[in-house]
Amino acid sequence: MSSYESHVTTSPVFDKPAKIVYPFADVGDVATKEVHQSLYQLADRYVPPTLGSVFVPATHANFSASPISIGDAYCIGDSDLNETESGLVSFTRKWANVPATTITAGGTVMSTIAYLTINDKQFFHAVSSLVKKEYYRVGAGLTYTDASKIPALTPNSYITVSPEGVITEFQITGPGSAQDFNYLLQPSSLSLYAGTIYCRESIYIKGP
Repeated sequence: MSSYESHVTTSPVFDKPAKIVYPFADVGDVATKEVHQSLYQLADRYVPPTLGSVFVPATHANFSASPISIGDAYCIGDSDLNETESGLVSFTRKWANVPATTITAGGTVMSTIAYLTINDKQFFHAVSSLVKKEYYRVGAGLTYTDASKIPALTPNSYITVSPEGVITEFQITGPGSAQDFNYLLQPSSLSLYAGTIYCRESIYIKGP
């Protein structure tokens, strides 16, 4: 075993100081953060991290003098392993906080709504859309224990957005005033953001 190997313990060792990444900075969101820390370890000692485990700066040597301010953050996994010399692997371990709900302008979509029926026919028309993304961390003791418990929204809901950006969501069972609300275009979709954090995406359109 080389002198380099002899300094590697069962636990990962930090290679260089961690950095903060802002995955949604391009849309003006600087509250959502990820911590990326470069690590190395003997290949036969490597064990994948526990997804969803809490990030604790004090447990990382390179954070003790200068703690990173990220708020509540949870492990979202490791990058692919890269083999190095002397039986070592290097990788990046990542933590993330739960992104806030966002509503952004979408593209133009084709839609048909019941009250566009003319002579018993429904007509498609081009409309602008809004994309709402909501993020949920799942696991034991949380609101949703697994992703299957996150409810899908169906096209009988609509949202209003005030000039101040306050979002209100309603459930409706019959025709409403399409002039005043943004209606859900189709059932919402669910995707994995990272680790144990999921994103529910809903596309809303303005009524005619």
